[in-house]
Amino acid sequence: VAAISVACLLASFAVVHSLNMEKADYGFLMTLVFAAGKTGLTKVNYPLVPWIGITGLGLLYRWYWLKDPLRAYKNTLWGGLILVALFCLMRAIDGPWNFRPQVDGSGFSFLQATKCPPSLSWLSLQMGINFLLIWLFWKGENVIERDGKVLLDYGRSPLFFYVMHLYLYAVMSLFVFNKHVTAASLAAFWWLVGLAILWPLCRWCGGFKRSKHPDSFWRFL
Repeated sequence: VAAISVACLLASFAVVHSLNMEKADYGFLMTLVFAAGKTGLTKVNYPLVPWIGITGLGLLYRWYWLKDPLRAYKNTLWGGLILVALFCLMRAIDGPWNFRPQVDGSGFSFLQATKCPPSLSWLSLQMGINFLLIWLFWKGENVIERDGKVLLDYGRSPLFFYVMHLYLYAVMSLFVFNKHVTAASLAAFWWLVGLAILWPLCRWCGGFKRSKHPDSFWRFL
C-alpha cells in the first residue's frame, strides 16, 4: 500500500508539473487520470491517480493507529505541526510542489494552494490540519461525548454528509448565494443554515448504519 501510494503521488506530481497549467483542456484521459478540470461536457474534480495515493495514505494511518492508538494520537500533534510548517516553507519557496505560484503577496494568495489536482503543498496543509484536529478531538474527547454530540452525528456518516452537502449547497447557490458573489458574513450564515439542514439527515443515516451488520455494504456510507 505504501509503495503504491508513493508511486501514485510521485507520478501525479511529475505529470501535472509537466503540463501547461493555463491550458483549458488536456483531453479526457489525461483529465480523468491526472489533471482534473473540464474536457468536453465532462468535469473532473478528483483525478484517479493522485487520489488513489491519498486514499492509500489514509489506509496506512489506519493501520498505524490500530497498532497503538495512544501513540498514534500523541504523534498527530507533532505530525500536524511539521506538515503545516512544511506547507509554509513550500509556499514561501516557489517550486514544483505548488503547481501554481502565488499571484501576489497577500495572505489569501499564500494559502491558495492547488487542490484540483492536489499539489504537494496543498496536501501537506490539509493533512497537517487533519492531524491537528484529530489531536484536539482526542484531547477533548470527554467534552465532545458530553456536549458535542452534534459533531458525532456528522462524523458517523461522513460520506453521506459529503455527497449531500454538494447538492444542498448547489441548490442554495441558485437562490441565496447570488451566483457565488456574496459577502463573507452572509456566506458563513448560509453555510451554518446548510449544516443545520443536514444535521437531522446525518443523525438518521448514522442510526440506520448502526442498525446494520458490521459487514453490511451500508456501513461504507
